[in-house]
Amino acid sequence: MISLEDLRNIANDEGIPVLSVASVSSWDSDTIVSRIVPTDMRPGNIMDGCKVAIVLGLPIGYAMERIDGKRTYVEAYDIMNDMIDDAMERIAGEIIDDGHNAVVISRNRRDSKVIFSNRCAAYLAGIGTFGANNSTITERYGPRIRFGTILSDIDVETSVPMDHQICTGCMRCVRACPQHLITYARPLSIIDVEGCAEYSKRSTASGKSPCERCIDVCPIGK
Repeated sequence: MISLEDLRNIANDEGIPVLSVASVSSWDSDTIVSRIVPTDMRPGNIMDGCKVAIVLGLPIGYAMERIDGKRTYVEAYDIMNDMIDDAMERIAGEIIDDGHNAVVISRNRRDSKVIFSNRCAAYLAGIGTFGANNSTITERYGPRIRFGTILSDIDVETSVPMDHQICTGCMRCVRACPQHLITYARPLSIIDVEGCAEYSKRSTASGKSPCERCIDVCPIGK
């Protein structure tokens, strides 16, 4: 039977330093997530018999180390996607070979429709807490980390959300938004998601990296 240690060892072999597991039941019991995640976007309604969500986290610095020459966020973003994809496919394959089921959740790529909230999965797996910019902020890496999720019916140790808040509420991210699209609130800020996506799209089209200023200015993890 595959253990949590086995999963973390596979992830580390693939260059993924963060892995934790959330119970599917937490999507219904957590007061924050149950309010913001529609029923059809919860693991139990995506995969029959699902018991856990295995969340992988890759800090952007790990991807930057693989870029030669020009270091841009767009290049790092694509490398991160590939690294997480490879790790998720390998872990899912190991689970299936062990006689269980596993579903790799398609992640949110640029200009793609959101079908699953990896940031909520990371929060429920105890990896981090929601920041003023609505990203999942970790103690070691701040918000500069990207997530991927595998759903499975394996019996494995799970974690719970952190009992303390990582975000200090310094408001740097709110003030840094060039389009003033963040309205600060607890436990979750209100983000003009469409406006954010459109501004980042225009930035990319003009030859710049996607905005990400609310991520860059966060002091956590620096």
